[in-house]
Amino acid sequence: MKIIIGCSGSGKSTFAKKLHAKTGLPLFHLDNLWWKADRTHISREEFDNKLAEIVGQDSWIINGDFSRTYEVRFSACDTVISLDFPE
Repeated sequence: MKIIIGCSGSGKSTFAKKLHAKTGLPLFHLDNLWWKADRTHISREEFDNKLAEIVGQDSWIINGDFSRTYEVRFSACDTVISLDFPE
């Protein structure tokens, strides 16, 4: 159970896809949970329920920052990967 966090444009999605390809762990992108196709978003309650379902699974990779969900994700994961721009 791994989470990938970091600022926008730091390479989270690219890294997550490569980690998924290497490990075969299910990959979830928080942006894909939050945003609908019409560029509106679901409610926080619906998002939180979907996130709870994911972290309740046996294994996963969750990609995305969404800092308000850190507590839930940090308590459920075994690895945190934080990406940042080089100086």
